[in-house]
Amino acid sequence: MLAADPAMNGMGMGLYIASDCGAGPRNSLMLALTEKTGKKLASIRLVMELFVLAEGWLLKGPVSLGTILYCISIGIIVGYTLPFCKKSLTIG
Repeated sequence: MLAADPAMNGMGMGLYIASDCGAGPRNSLMLALTEKTGKKLASIRLVMELFVLAEGWLLKGPVSLGTILYCISIGIIVGYTLPFCKKSLTIG
């Protein structure tokens, strides 16, 4: 379950972002920063997730192996799934 969550969440994010139905606030920020900076999506998402992880920890939230694993892996996974989903969803 711990390994399946980032993989399934990453595929879901790739599908709904690629379908142009509107991305949520964090994903919109991720896409905007990727476009503005020219950096890889995985790098931008990693910085975002590390910031959120640090904020949660400072607010005395629980940080465990699963939190750290998700933080590190979700950017890499979305970096692969988003282009794949965009390619798969294009018609013609």
